[in-house]
Amino acid sequence: MRNKRPRRHVSACRRMERVTALSPDESWSMDFMSDELYNGQRIKLLTLVDNFTRESLAIEVD
Repeated sequence: MRNKRPRRHVSACRRMERVTALSPDESWSMDFMSDELYNGQRIKLLTLVDNFTRESLAIEVD
């Protein structure tokens, strides 16, 4: 059985600070998702969310 190689962890002092949105429309997040319909058909989604209000701005379906 093969042993796993140890992973390196990024130290806290080298991490970049996360940007927090202070007003609406300042910072957005995009995420690709996929799902399967009742008939087995696969769909792909692109979601766009405002980070301050957590409101979904757009959902594109392919």
